[in-house]
Amino acid sequence: MRDALKGAAVGVFLLTAYVVAADYPPQGGGASGDFTAGGDSTFDSLTLDEANADVVLARSAAGTLAVSNGPEADGDGTLVVAEIQNDQGVVMVQGGTNNGNVSLGVNDTNIGAVGNLVAFGAGVGEAWGVLNGSRLRIKSGMEHVWSSSATDPLANAGDTFLSRASAGALRVGATTATGDGQLLCRLASQDHTAADTLDGNDSHKIHTNVGDADLLVLTLPAGSAGYVFTVARIATQEVRIDPNAADKILDIDMTGLADGEYITTSVDNSTITLVGTSTGDWIVTSKTGTWAEETP
Repeated sequence: MRDALKGAAVGVFLLTAYVVAADYPPQGGGASGDFTAGGDSTFDSLTLDEANADVVLARSAAGTLAVSNGPEADGDGTLVVAEIQNDQGVVMVQGGTNNGNVSLGVNDTNIGAVGNLVAFGAGVGEAWGVLNGSRLRIKSGMEHVWSSSATDPLANAGDTFLSRASAGALRVGATTATGDGQLLCRLASQDHTAADTLDGNDSHKIHTNVGDADLLVLTLPAGSAGYVFTVARIATQEVRIDPNAADKILDIDMTGLADGEYITTSVDNSTITLVGTSTGDWIVTSKTGTWAEETP
């Protein structure tokens, strides 16, 4: 009876060894086929893909794994990690060229080869937005908040808020519900040493004739509602502001101006500010010194 039991045990062992060998044939010092580990697993390197042996997982340094398509496992491969927990997807794909995707939360955060941030966050108090190229989209009601700390944004309560007030309007305030704050802007200055035609990139700038050796003619763009140009004569040369042929400069002191007529000054430190209207004309909102029209 004892001999029979021994023979049966040897047979079971041999059958088990055959099955394991069939499922996990050795290749390149690793294991191929499906691999399931429970508890701690220790190995020098693990080679996957029985036919090609083109995926290698190995120790790179203490606490670091390297993925490779070669036996050296130098880390130039791609590691795909996925975890689903409480319906919040976590997916990370990263390649050696840093062109992978990172997905977090119900609304994913995708950072691809061109660096597009698609969306992030899902609930109240979480960030949400779309960044594609140079455009940032923030959900209505969300706010940018700053604290007074220069080193730790969470050290102090937020005291400066920027949010959407209405279509085309931003609210700046000390609280989320009011827009009693202020937006500080610095006007840029541009010196012209030769005749120039202004455009949208020149709006809200102070234009001077510093460095110009003779008459300076600045031509205003056509049909430019909302554009604002300030011109200052600093060098001792004449400065002319010339509108488009179909546009007019409107000034309370120069009532004889017609379409296409310029205004001019030869007085030191004279300044003028013009604002474009929806009709294509230009309203003089402020001026100093002396300005004259082309044909008074």
